[in-house]
Amino acid sequence: MSHDSANKAAEAVRHEIMDVIRGHHVMRVVWGTVSAPITTPTHSVTFTPQGSPTGLPGIRYLASYSPTAGDVAVAAAVGSDLWIIGKLA
Repeated sequence: MSHDSANKAAEAVRHEIMDVIRGHHVMRVVWGTVSAPITTPTHSVTFTPQGSPTGLPGIRYLASYSPTAGDVAVAAAVGSDLWIIGKLA
């Protein structure tokens, strides 16, 4: 990922976070493991949150993230909505 792409992704995440704060929603950060990436047409993965025995299929991810099976990823959760924001280095 280029420096410019990383900055754009960080800015997009910042905007999402500010929207959540303005809406008085509680956002949690969850980490877990990615499996079964589906890049087209749904751009989703199966995500298994840390401590959960079951993967959650159909979890969307930010466009700046290229999922690979086995990634340890970070997700944002607001209510029942969950989306992958990136992977741990």
